[in-house]
Amino acid sequence: LGWMGIERWWAGEEGARDLWVSQPGSVQGTEGGSVTLPCSYNSTREPRLGSYTWVKEVAGARLELSDGTQEFRGRVSRAQDRSFLRERRADVELRDLRPYDTGTYRCLVKIPTLGEGAGNGTWLQVLKAGESGQPRTPGFSPGSGRGVGAGVLCYQRKLPLTPDPQPLPAQPWGPPQLC
Repeated sequence: LGWMGIERWWAGEEGARDLWVSQPGSVQGTEGGSVTLPCSYNSTREPRLGSYTWVKEVAGARLELSDGTQEFRGRVSRAQDRSFLRERRADVELRDLRPYDTGTYRCLVKIPTLGEGAGNGTWLQVLKAGESGQPRTPGFSPGSGRGVGAGVLCYQRKLPLTPDPQPLPAQPWGPPQLC
C-alpha cells in the first residue's frame, strides 16, 4: 500500500503543527470478505485522551462508519483504546464487504490538548471474487503515489421515457457508480 501525503491540521499557537493524520491512498477487498482501513497519527505531545471517527464521503455528505449507521450495522470493528493512545492507531475493520461499500473513507482524529486532524482519504475498492484489481476508469489510479487523485462518482437518474407528466419515482437516483 502506498501512503498518500499527510493532511496537516494546526492546533494551539498559529503555525504550530501538533497533529498529523495519515492513511493509505487505497485498499482493496473482496465482496463478502473483510478489510482493515488503516489510520495512524503523530503528535508533538503524548495524548492522554482522544477519539477517532471514520466517515464515508458520499456525494458531498459524510456517513459515519460505525455499527450505529444502518448501512454498516454489525460489520464494523474499531481499534482498542490502548492501541489508539499508545500505538497511535485509529484502524477500523469492515466485514462482509458489499459492492456499495466502494468509495472514499476519511479518518478523523480528535485529541483535546492538540486539536483535530483528518487524513487525506482512502479509496476502498470492493472486488467480486476472481476480479482483478485494475482501476476501471482510464487515467484514474487511486493511491498511485502521484499526490493527486481524481475520480468521478455518477448517479443515474430514473425518469419516465414518455412525454406524459408522471410523478417521479420515490427514489429517482440509482446507486452511485464510477463513470
